[in-house]
Amino acid sequence: TLVYHRLLRIENIRLTKEEALARKRLAHQAFHDQLTGLPNRNLFRDRLQLAIADSQRYQRKCAVLFCDLDNFKVINDSLGHDAGDQALLATAARLRAAVRRQDTVARFGGDEFAIIAQGLHQPLDAALLVEKIITTISQPLVVGGKNHVLTASIGVALFPDDGEDEDTLLKHADTAMYQAKLHGKNTYRLFTQAMNEAAEERLAIEQGLRNGLIQDQFAVFYQPIVSLASGKTVTYEALLRWNHHERGYIAPVNFIDVAEQTG
Repeated sequence: TLVYHRLLRIENIRLTKEEALARKRLAHQAFHDQLTGLPNRNLFRDRLQLAIADSQRYQRKCAVLFCDLDNFKVINDSLGHDAGDQALLATAARLRAAVRRQDTVARFGGDEFAIIAQGLHQPLDAALLVEKIITTISQPLVVGGKNHVLTASIGVALFPDDGEDEDTLLKHADTAMYQAKLHGKNTYRLFTQAMNEAAEERLAIEQGLRNGLIQDQFAVFYQPIVSLASGKTVTYEALLRWNHHERGYIAPVNFIDVAEQTG
């Protein structure tokens, strides 16, 4: 009986350790990306709150960087998801190597990464860090037995210049990243208020397009093309026109790109 109770106590201790390990694994999974082991969105937001508090205390700046790989879908489609995972793991390692020890690198999902850069004195500090990241990511990478070059588009929002809370900083970094995509990719943009206004205008156009389709606000106009030699109409060009119920006729240059990008 004495031996039995001793064995039972040992078994209880063993189970307790297993439970502790299980809880530790669950806690890690809740706050880390399963593929790369980087912090996920939840842990990133917690660390961003701490970074903002530290910046306020020491009167310094911190930056939020939104990093999106360019044309990553091509690797997944042509080489498969295993190769895509290899590329993501390599990118995560390169990002960790490019930033400083006090900075945070997180994966938000897909090919989106986010970085918190702390203890900055001026916007130039963030720009220099981003240039280092872009150079590091764009080094040749062997994926699926072949050399590939990955590039990234990065948007930057600074505290307190571009926002004083995590939601605003994340939104503005994302807006700046989208502008980097529009300007040829493999580059970066620091957030400006003009970007925010452009983003709001684009959203209004996108919503207006959907409503305009429902309300039958679009019409096709036919513009004749005339031969200078004969003076006769030889063909027609079909042009889409949008007669907005509040803004009147909207020039195609202001909505065609959005229509194509949103389908």
